[in-house]
Amino acid sequence: EQRMSIEQFKKLENIVRKNHFLFPVRRPRDHRVAVLFALASNGVLDKSDWSCLTPFQYEDHVIDQVEGKYQTSYDRERLKELCQHLPKTLSTESDRNYRDYGPWSDNNCDAYANSYFYICTETYTDGPFKSLTEKVFKPIVNFQPFFMVAYPGALKLLRELGFKTFDRWIDQSYDDEKDSIKRIALIIKEIKKIAAMNIEDVHEMYNEMRDVLEHNHSHFLNYYKNDVKGRKFIEYLYSRISE
Repeated sequence: EQRMSIEQFKKLENIVRKNHFLFPVRRPRDHRVAVLFALASNGVLDKSDWSCLTPFQYEDHVIDQVEGKYQTSYDRERLKELCQHLPKTLSTESDRNYRDYGPWSDNNCDAYANSYFYICTETYTDGPFKSLTEKVFKPIVNFQPFFMVAYPGALKLLRELGFKTFDRWIDQSYDDEKDSIKRIALIIKEIKKIAAMNIEDVHEMYNEMRDVLEHNHSHFLNYYKNDVKGRKFIEYLYSRISE
């Protein structure tokens, strides 16, 4: 019910939005913290509507651990300022807190209408868990292109399901990188490229993507309506318990 409609999407065609990026974080897993620290250090959060709903204190040894794990370095002064503002909600949902959020509990689509690119941090970036969760489908149903901080092959899996990605505008070779540290570094590099563009140029790039965005939105709704995989899974479970 909270998704953007095709009519709303079309009305926004000539409206320049405020933010380059939308980056919501509820639970700060290691890879999300690494992305958050990198974006803060490079000034990207200044061009973003972002949230981090779980507060944590600035501590040098914690920064040392993240820097060591992800083989990078951060701007410590920017991170001190970042931690002073936590917990932080999206600008359109200032009255909400950690307990108000569930997988599909966005209040409205205003945050999507005020930004261009979605930074999606999936639940896992390595290991055997290769799920596609609501985290990537939220930008899809709200007409947003996305960077996908996930396991290798996540974009390939989306394409196999009939969705389109954004390799005409973004270097998505990061999807092939097996090493999660290198993969995140490649994603940050691409995000910084977009962040360096003025907002009018980002708007123009976004409008070039409209056919892809409309396809993904429509494909998701048809997928949900037909629910072939869900039905097959239920039939499989039923067959097992009926044996």
